[in-house]
Amino acid sequence: MTRFPIKLEDKHTRQGSQRGKLIEASLCLDVPASLIAETVARWKPLWDAGLERRRRLDLPPLENEHWDWLAKSSWLSLAAYRSLGVECEGVMQGLMMLVTDGYAARMQPDIGKPLVYVDYVQNAPWNNEDLVDRPRFGAVGSHLLDGAVKLSVDLEYGGRLGLHSLQRSEGFYRRLGLAPVEVERQDRHARGLWYFEFTREGAEGFLQARGSR
Repeated sequence: MTRFPIKLEDKHTRQGSQRGKLIEASLCLDVPASLIAETVARWKPLWDAGLERRRRLDLPPLENEHWDWLAKSSWLSLAAYRSLGVECEGVMQGLMMLVTDGYAARMQPDIGKPLVYVDYVQNAPWNNEDLVDRPRFGAVGSHLLDGAVKLSVDLEYGGRLGLHSLQRSEGFYRRLGLAPVEVERQDRHARGLWYFEFTREGAEGFLQARGSR
């Protein structure tokens, strides 16, 4: 597992309109399956409590309630699958599963060119406003996306990236500059979800805005 230094905002230290303190953290490439299993075990009690709280309040189910990260981590034995994580205070604050082969761009001028596909991404439950009243760390998702785009660059895919967004996350991806593409009915990943994509140009703009390569 390779670590790159990043910073997260500690939302619990916010004062009024001022942002919270920045905390040292790491973006981790190729999180091993064993650490994913350890992370899931650490997440589970608060995840289950958050879901039970939503049921008591008669709130709708979360779109990712059924996700099984233990099953997903078994895919890392396949060459096309890679993992990313954000670690802070010795704990994974978010995970992302990527596929680096078999997916192609759908947008001009990059149609047909290879891209990195984001298969799954999830925040730790204590960072999820759908589960807790006061989420702890901010910027976890944007750091994971940054890492995925940089991996695409390293693979000589030009930063191209694609994903199907949960409805709850569509605004997040739009704000970061990913372009929505209406999916075909036969799209096996669609399930009523919108597809979003970074072209090479879009990825370059995203990295430039973040002060990255």
